[in-house]
Amino acid sequence: MAAIEVDQFVPRPAEQVWRALTDPDLLARWLMPNDFKPVVGHLFTFRTEPVPQHGFDGIVHCQVPWSRPGCCGSAGAAGPSTPQ
Repeated sequence: MAAIEVDQFVPRPAEQVWRALTDPDLLARWLMPNDFKPVVGHLFTFRTEPVPQHGFDGIVHCQVPWSRPGCCGSAGAAGPSTPQ
């Protein structure tokens, strides 16, 4: 699987960025509805419109591999509704 890496500067205090990345309601406002929790090992999903002709059921399965204030990491995969 190919990886996508993004390096982005956000001109806001680290605490404000951390909250935007870890609060599920705020995260949903700019990305997708989700059941995210900033807890190491938490399995969560992002949900959007399915695209069946491309084998995408609209669910992106993810897991929080680590969590620390000021940073956020998640790993995920999109495709049929099968948890990774």
